[in-house]
Amino acid sequence: MRVYVEFGKDSEWIFPATFRRVFEAYLHKVTDIHGDASPYAYKGRHYVPWVFSDPQWKGRKRKEKDRLVVEGPVGVYIDSPIEVIAEDIFNHFMKGGTVEILGEKMDIYSVQALPKYPNFAEGSLQVMAISPIVTYHTEDKYTCFIYPFDERQWRPLIENSIRRKLVAFGYMKEDEASQVEIGVKPIALDIKRNYRVASYTKDGKTMVFKGFTGLYKLQGHPKALEVAYRSGIGSRNGIGFGMLKEYKSRAR
Repeated sequence: MRVYVEFGKDSEWIFPATFRRVFEAYLHKVTDIHGDASPYAYKGRHYVPWVFSDPQWKGRKRKEKDRLVVEGPVGVYIDSPIEVIAEDIFNHFMKGGTVEILGEKMDIYSVQALPKYPNFAEGSLQVMAISPIVTYHTEDKYTCFIYPFDERQWRPLIENSIRRKLVAFGYMKEDEASQVEIGVKPIALDIKRNYRVASYTKDGKTMVFKGFTGLYKLQGHPKALEVAYRSGIGSRNGIGFGMLKEYKSRAR
C-alpha cells in the first residue's frame, strides 16, 4: 500500500532546508534499514526499499532569506516495493500524534493508507513524477546528469535500473529480469516548468542533484511496472527522487 501523511503546525514553522536527509533518516529509524546494510541487494549494490515524494504544500508559504516559512500541514507520499515495510511505515505514523523533525515535534494531521494501485496487468501506465527523476553517471570525479531529452542514454539507465531492482526486491530471478520487457518514455516535458535542482546535505557535505518531473509512459511486464511504481525510477530513490503517481488525463 502507498502511505500519505500530513504533518506540521497550526502556526508558522520553518520547513527544513535539509528535508530529504531528515526524512530519509526518519525512515531509516522507522524501518531499521540503513543504506549499505540493506538486505535488498544485487551484485554488491544495496537498495533502500522505499521512495517518497516532494512536499505537498497545503497551506501558505513564503521565503525569508534562505529559510522557507510555512503555515499548516505539509503532505508526503511514501511507498515501498516490499508490502510489509509499507505497512510498518503506516503503522508507525498511526501510533502517535507527532513526528519529530530536527528535534522539533510536529503534529500529525492525517495518515492515509492508499491500497489501490494502477492495474499493472494492462502492461501500460501513464504517470507523473511527483519528485524529480534524477539520472547520472560518474566520470573520474565529475557527475554527468542525463536528462529525458537524451533518450538514447536516459532510457537504458532507467530501464536497466528497474531490471536490477526486480532481482534485489525479490520479484524475479536474475535470468528472467535481464530479459524482461520494460520501456519508459517521456511524453510531456517542459524545461522551465519541469526542470528541478535539489540539494541533499549529509555530514556537512551538500550534494546537488538535477532532474525532471513531467509526464511519462511506462510499458512492459506487470512486475516491472509494479517495481517502478512502488520504488521509483532513476537514481537515489531512497532520498526522495523519482516517485511516480498515476496520471489520468481529463476528458474534454
